[in-house]
Amino acid sequence: MSIILLLLIMQALHFVCTWRLYVLAGQKAWQAAIPVYSAVVLMRIIQRPWWWVILLYIPVVGNVCLLYTSDAADDTPCV
Repeated sequence: MSIILLLLIMQALHFVCTWRLYVLAGQKAWQAAIPVYSAVVLMRIIQRPWWWVILLYIPVVGNVCLLYTSDAADDTPCV
């Protein structure tokens, strides 16, 4: 039971942080609540192709892609 509670808290925290990012980037806040769609919107914000979302879910490739997208997010203006 405690693991489920921890996962719910982590998901809520992720939603709040992503919600704030999407609002700053000019997107709608509800887009942060839908798991895979939020990744598509994130790729749109950092100007990457939508199919990179698929790469994020491949075990080894996803880690490399995540590092590359987080580096690209530093250079992309949000406003």
